[in-house]
Amino acid sequence: MAKDHLDERLQNWAWWLSYGIVIPQPETTCRSFEKNYIPELGNLYAPEEPHYEPDHKDGELIEDCVKGLPLELRKILKARYVSHPYASQNQLAHHLRISPKRFETDLQNAKKRLQDQLDKRAKSKDYADMLKVQPQKDDREFGAEVRKAIGNSLYPSIFFRQRF
Repeated sequence: MAKDHLDERLQNWAWWLSYGIVIPQPETTCRSFEKNYIPELGNLYAPEEPHYEPDHKDGELIEDCVKGLPLELRKILKARYVSHPYASQNQLAHHLRISPKRFETDLQNAKKRLQDQLDKRAKSKDYADMLKVQPQKDDREFGAEVRKAIGNSLYPSIFFRQRF
């Protein structure tokens, strides 16, 4: 299950990398004058396209962790998830000029090292949250805590005895 979750995060990273890139759009209408015709009911044949927006925070986190990997492992992750996401492992191995077995072991190694870096970052964030300094109370008035603990009725007699 962890590998599936990491695969989903890597796919999100790939979509995050290419999010917002403007490319020439393919033509969806004919080149004649009829392309300007709009029926009264609107465009009847074009279904609404689903919109996917990647998780930007997670994409940046994965990008920072990928930057910490060795160059060979970064190339393999980029080829697998960004450059050629639909290619088979044999095609990717041929593209990278390595054997398919080595590609598979390097891909597993890259995922393992990436998961280790993500775990380290999560632990360091938890430790940083635990080590944050707690805001201290304003202890100028000692009597406020005593009033809460004992009650307002005994407050004057306690402090009267302590002063003299």
